[in-house]
Amino acid sequence: MSVKQRISTVVSTAEENPRMTRYAIYLVAFVVLGVIVPLTSPSSQLGVYNLMLIWGLFAMGFDFMYGYSGVVSFGHSALFGLGAYAFAIPLSHAGKAPLGIGIYDFFAGSIWLLLILSIVIAAIYALVVGTISIRTREVYFAILTLAFAQVTYTLVINLGDFTGGYNGIPLTLPELTVIPGVLTLDLYNSMDFYYLTLVIVVLTYAVLRRLTNSPMGAVLRGVRENVDRLEYIGIDERRYRIAAFTISGAVSGLAGGLYAANLSFIGPSTMDFVLSGEVIVWTILGGAGTLLGPLFGGALIYYIQESASNFITWWLIPVGLLFIAMVIVMPEGIAGRVIKFVDQFRGNSEN
Repeated sequence: MSVKQRISTVVSTAEENPRMTRYAIYLVAFVVLGVIVPLTSPSSQLGVYNLMLIWGLFAMGFDFMYGYSGVVSFGHSALFGLGAYAFAIPLSHAGKAPLGIGIYDFFAGSIWLLLILSIVIAAIYALVVGTISIRTREVYFAILTLAFAQVTYTLVINLGDFTGGYNGIPLTLPELTVIPGVLTLDLYNSMDFYYLTLVIVVLTYAVLRRLTNSPMGAVLRGVRENVDRLEYIGIDERRYRIAAFTISGAVSGLAGGLYAANLSFIGPSTMDFVLSGEVIVWTILGGAGTLLGPLFGGALIYYIQESASNFITWWLIPVGLLFIAMVIVMPEGIAGRVIKFVDQFRGNSEN
């Protein structure tokens, strides 16, 4: 087959399967940025890549709620922080048996148990807060989530004997069990930790994508587009909003647990309101309602911020101007621009 024929085949495939074409573009970007670049980068850079994945995971979890149901939360930093503390506290208190049982030691020996604990604690918090706040809508829901987050932040600071207060919790990370009796993981090895995080991000995306393509995802999009119509046909949209908030909280808690492991330290700054605002920015710039857009958006924006801070003292000014330009040029976000590019490609091919 000649080169011209191969190009013609690729064009025809893109015309017939626009969604597959978008996924192919995402896959290429993932392989290049997620696999090849880290392999060819110095070890000192892997810490940045780890955080890029973690922030991207956090943004993807937020997008499941905001992008698909249109529900805005100003308290997602509490979910992220609770996941981080759930990971850190068993490690910092290992060997201390409350109530006569070694519950901390039970969790501290396995990274999977610690991450599951991060997920469960954040999910329970999201379920409780969501159930209480879901009676309200739009900005009132957002304000209530912020209020709960501030209460949680205050508790973390004041329970110093348990959480470390303002000083936080420094962690000494042991080799945690990945497969009992077969494989352990040294969390201080940046490459090992990076690929562990990468696998977790991919699996989380697969689960969230499956949920968005399920009947639940269809109802959430209905909540975003016309909630009154759903109520008219007898669908209790509140249950779906609570479920979306809970799932989003679970993913945020997972990201928080990975964050604590990556830094070997956790402090109350992980529950700062600023972080709740940042994840909204990452999601919008990446492309709300796409999952992959916020994933790439969160990772890219963190990389831009980290790179700018290394060269410019007042790095927030140029970064802020860049974000303004991105909103003006790409109001649909990074993922939306990719979709538009594919559509334009199809239109040019047909002409």
